Amino acid sequence: MKSSKEMLQELLDKVEVGKFDRWSTAGLPFTGPQKSFITRAYNGSLDAAKALHEAVLPNYGYQVWQDDGSALVDVWDSEGISFVGGNLSASRAWLIAILRALIAQKEC
Repeated sequence: MKSSKEMLQELLDKVEVGKFDRWSTAGLPFTGPQKSFITRAYNGSLDAAKALHEAVLPNYGYQVWQDDGSALVDVWDSEGISFVGGNLSASRAWLIAILRALIAQKEC
């Protein structure tokens, strides 16, 4: 059986290469609303990306940059450790940064 870290990494890989589908979150420890936020963020909703961030990383800061057709999102913890996501879609970049932060939590 795969660890939650391995499953999160697979989800991140799917998001990064554009192969996400509604079954991609199966088996992961997200609530129904959180799974919906993931799907909606993948499909372009900044509101959903923010809602997911607030649900799973409530004490993390964030900053979103969008310029020249691409976006970067920086997510950081209380110690200043930063996780960056980049994509043409700002919401997808945010989702990538969130997933990187969650994976890092599993390494502790």
